[in-house]
Amino acid sequence: MEELELSDYVNAHELKGFQSAEKSSSEASGRRTLRIAILILGVLCILQATLNISLYLAYQSPLNSSLKGALCQTERAQSYSTQLEEGCNEQLRRLQRKFNAMERDRDCLQDAVHQLSIENALLCQDSQGSGSILVEGSGIPD
Repeated sequence: MEELELSDYVNAHELKGFQSAEKSSSEASGRRTLRIAILILGVLCILQATLNISLYLAYQSPLNSSLKGALCQTERAQSYSTQLEEGCNEQLRRLQRKFNAMERDRDCLQDAVHQLSIENALLCQDSQGSGSILVEGSGIPD
């Protein structure tokens, strides 16, 4: 019976060694995973810090301020262009109204010239027949 107990003790001792080896290998792989995760997190932090510094320098650089100035000038130019365009459109409307009025005046004057030409022709015919020309409105022969 002692032999059985001794052999059981030896087997139990070997079994404990096997379990502790499994435990230590799983702990080692867990530690390795943790180290990799910490390393990745550190690299991401360094990358984020680099990006933050780069963006800060980009927005504070003289080049950026000149770009801001150019953007402001562009906006002012667009605003001025819009105002100029509105002014030009208003002037164009005024000129169109004046042009239309002048066309009406021209048409009236052409009608008056046409009427006067007819009257002149009639007067010329009358004067050839009677020998005297009356100046309209005076009642005195010319």
